[in-house]
Amino acid sequence: MKDLKYIRKRVRKYGTAYLIDIPYNSDTGELRHFTRTVKVIDYGDEKTALIAAQKLRNDALNDINSGKLRRSYPTLKMLYEAKWEILSLTVKTKERHDSIYSQAIAPIERKYIDQLTSADIQLSLNQYAETHSDDQVQRLMTIYRQFYRTAYILGYDVTDQTRAVIRPKSKIVSKRKPADMTIEDFRQILDGLLVYDGFESYDRRCIWFILMIMYYTGVRPAEAMALTAGDIHPDYIDINKRVGSTRKEKRTIVPNKTEESDRRIPITPELRQILDQLLQWSKNKYLLACEDGSLWEIDQMSNLVYAVARKEHVRFNAYMLRHKMSTDLLHRGDPVIARDLLGHTSFSMTLDYARSTDEQIRSAMIQRTAEIQPKKKSLDKPAETTRKIYQIYRLCAVMRFLAVFRDVLKS
Repeated sequence: MKDLKYIRKRVRKYGTAYLIDIPYNSDTGELRHFTRTVKVIDYGDEKTALIAAQKLRNDALNDINSGKLRRSYPTLKMLYEAKWEILSLTVKTKERHDSIYSQAIAPIERKYIDQLTSADIQLSLNQYAETHSDDQVQRLMTIYRQFYRTAYILGYDVTDQTRAVIRPKSKIVSKRKPADMTIEDFRQILDGLLVYDGFESYDRRCIWFILMIMYYTGVRPAEAMALTAGDIHPDYIDINKRVGSTRKEKRTIVPNKTEESDRRIPITPELRQILDQLLQWSKNKYLLACEDGSLWEIDQMSNLVYAVARKEHVRFNAYMLRHKMSTDLLHRGDPVIARDLLGHTSFSMTLDYARSTDEQIRSAMIQRTAEIQPKKKSLDKPAETTRKIYQIYRLCAVMRFLAVFRDVLKS
């Protein structure tokens, strides 16, 4: 008689299969089931498939009796709370992940990690991609991967289901940030900033200095905010840190993310005047900190700049200054200088920062049209080959005339 305990034979659309279903109680008394499906088509015949199902069932029974499967696995909510203590993640990252978690994962947060399937993750990503950007979809994928990493560190034997998932492309068309900023627009922003009544005078002047330094150097806002008097030398600015966040606090000084971000930027005469004004004006160790000495929050600065741009009816954000620096240098044929000056790790990143203005595109089209325009052939002049033949005929006629003239002289 066949040993079919906990095994049921079923005929499905894809063929015959053996279903394994073993009920057991976890260490907390919760009723759980070990379930697996063994398809005959994968083993060639029913006898071989049944042997495989029996072995799988016996291994599961051994795990249950030894207590391995009785252990209660954590839920997604438990792992999400635990990862902040286990993984080295910043406060800023937590804010971003909290928002994504509440929208995409909270509905299934009670699911145990060993019961989470690749289909669950794929469905979650597909739905999220309908209304969010590719960057946000990638962050959601990262959170799912961190669940498995946290579970593994805690000693739970689970298979990473994200390996079978395909990250969907966002249905939201992302728009590249514009860089067609004129010097007149920039001056209007600077003037409007100094008289904007939404912030204190000192803070407005501080942002004014940040934008001016970004304009002449292309540094990141967080790098400008971390400058001290010791970073400013006679011939260059030493960029070696930035304002960021750690696991416990925001708005603190942290190292740059990459080795390429540590760099020296030459000081031009125009920039020297700005830096001299800053050194005389600033009250704090970090030259571009708030009046009370606290460091700026990037979002706080962005909101102020956006408010001024909206009031002045000018399209502008601080990062346009980095995009403009990359665009200007690349159009001058200096890709290596652009990469090194901006602190990028690759040329592709530098190229992604570059933007072509409408005027540059129009100029390039006009130049190309002039280069490829076919030249009209003149009808009243012979072609080049024909002209050369005529010249040869004339030369031969002259030589014959000289020969006849010489014979006349001899006679």
